Amino acid sequence: MDELESTLQAHPLVEEVQFESQAEALERFQDTFEDQPDLVDSVDPDVLPSAFRIRLTDGDRSAEFAAEFQDAEGVYEASDLMELYRYWVPACIEFEDKGISPAEGDTESVVYEVQQVCAGFGYDL
Repeated sequence: MDELESTLQAHPLVEEVQFESQAEALERFQDTFEDQPDLVDSVDPDVLPSAFRIRLTDGDRSAEFAAEFQDAEGVYEASDLMELYRYWVPACIEFEDKGISPAEGDTESVVYEVQQVCAGFGYDL
């Protein structure tokens, strides 16, 4: 882990490297889904991995960066969260512009799920 962290910190695209332990991942998961206690209770804490969270100097190169580390020793998966951002933000903007939001009390629909994702990106539907 130390060698991987050093490699990440030395990479020219890396602005910041932050390590998240398994316990911290569980805490973040619980905070994120605090409104869904059944989901929180159903997750085995051992399935939430420790991870490096990396901020790049150029987010447009995030896919290239993730691909570079996908097969590195000690890496289970290199995820490109910017890909999620690029996918979801246009939908969030469209829903916000059109005034689309779930009905009061709705916690089961796809619109509710979209609302939750958009809220994570700072959009209030």
